[in-house]
Amino acid sequence: MRIAKERDIAIFIIGHITEEGSIAGPRVLEHMVDTVLYFEGDSSQELRILRGFKNCFGPTSKIGVLEMRAEGLVSATDVASHFFNRNSQQSGSVLTVIMEGSRPIILEVQALVSESHTSNSKHQATVFDNNRLNMLLALLERKLEIPLSGYDVFIGEVSLVGDVREVYALDVRLKEAKMQNIIKALIAKESLEKSPIKKYIVDEVTKLLEWY
Repeated sequence: MRIAKERDIAIFIIGHITEEGSIAGPRVLEHMVDTVLYFEGDSSQELRILRGFKNCFGPTSKIGVLEMRAEGLVSATDVASHFFNRNSQQSGSVLTVIMEGSRPIILEVQALVSESHTSNSKHQATVFDNNRLNMLLALLERKLEIPLSGYDVFIGEVSLVGDVREVYALDVRLKEAKMQNIIKALIAKESLEKSPIKKYIVDEVTKLLEWY
């Protein structure tokens, strides 16, 4: 390592991650290098995320999104196409913009609602905390007075008293939405920058019914 730094030679040291999510082996390895990168992804999916954990030359908030193809890993130029269908506008789906580091990514969230024929209705969600889902369902039942047993529901970020919370980096999210030709957005608070997207202020859960 000392020779590599003296002669400006780039060295990649590849390790593996423990079940707790930390780098296996002695912690001194992290202090020896200038940059620590995590290579994340599901083996059943073609996308991989390169995330910076330590960077002596810049911020660690940026991520790289790579796509597995026949010729190997390449930069994913159209990430949005993997998470939603631009030509499909169906009941039971909604688009939202999340932040992965400093990068906005548009996702499509789908919900299927059906009447439960058992005494214990099922509340299930994929890539979402079930405890938080149950809390949201209870909140909606209390505030909207609609029985939601057996519902899979998505409604953004809300507080326990029914307020819709403001999300960070709203302007960045709206810019990404505009790039994907989205023309309407439900937001909790007016953004600071002007945007061609038609914005509807929904700062309380009950206002969702008024908007629809």
